[in-house]
Amino acid sequence: MCVWQFTSSTVALGKTRPPLYIGYKGSVKSLSDLKVVKNRRITDMLNILTMHKENLNVKDDTSKNMPDIKSYNLYLDSSADPGWNPPYGRSRLRFYVVGGLALTAESDLHAYHETDRILKRYIPAVEWRSPKFELCYHHLLRGKGIFSTLTHAQRLAMANDVFDLILTLKTPLFASVVDKLRLKQKYGVEAYDPKLLGIRATIHRFSMFLESRSAVGNVTMDSEEYRKDHKIQEMVRTFKRTGIIIRGFLYNPMYTDRIGRVLNTINFTDSNMSPGIQLADFICRTTWQHYERSKSQRFKQISPLWNRDGTRIYEPSMFPK
Repeated sequence: MCVWQFTSSTVALGKTRPPLYIGYKGSVKSLSDLKVVKNRRITDMLNILTMHKENLNVKDDTSKNMPDIKSYNLYLDSSADPGWNPPYGRSRLRFYVVGGLALTAESDLHAYHETDRILKRYIPAVEWRSPKFELCYHHLLRGKGIFSTLTHAQRLAMANDVFDLILTLKTPLFASVVDKLRLKQKYGVEAYDPKLLGIRATIHRFSMFLESRSAVGNVTMDSEEYRKDHKIQEMVRTFKRTGIIIRGFLYNPMYTDRIGRVLNTINFTDSNMSPGIQLADFICRTTWQHYERSKSQRFKQISPLWNRDGTRIYEPSMFPK
């Protein structure tokens, strides 16, 4: 269980009160604890701003002499399963999607406020301390989990609010769509793992995006993916050393581009603690529904935000080509 520690000083008496601990679910046992719960919100917002500031690696005493470098955090999620289709495996889903959105510090903070507001507008207060108190498009569509008490009209209104938020952020979107059946048919036993391919390809294009804007950035993914997949752990450890692009004759991998503008490679955090990952979930699910189910209303709604350079649109990117 995650624990936050808060301390405060009693200036008049010249004494310092002992640290006050509060659990992740926000248990309140006294009036003073109520202040801690309120302060936790402020601390979370400051953490978001601090993360972006650390990206720039700028010290306070020298910031006036440093160039104005923009920072982005790419939040990534995935949709569907990466298993192979028959006759190579048992997966019934043809497409696998890795995607998300790149947020500046300002848009990150705005997303933090708005996702919390949307959740509390529709979800009963009894669920606010649930570890599953987060946006999840799949559960919202099906009325599962914390969304089970909502009517169809309420769930539709909530989805509208989330997509309006994504459009309001005006942030570039990224997505890699892997056609698993074609990938396996084309490369056979040499076919690269769909999940790792999707992650590599998306981060590479994010790196190109940063290069074109002389910016720096971070990548954040759901820690659940990292914990359960040792292949991702190994891949993350080698990005900076071996590079990220997969090139090579007859699909023999040669890795290039050491993503110099992507700092710290990939960070992992729980999705319920990250509004960015929750919004990335909506983008991935929407993209997957467009390709797998031919349900394109939401996909068309977010289409103006796909990463582009003038009239050239880079996203979503399909694999294999």
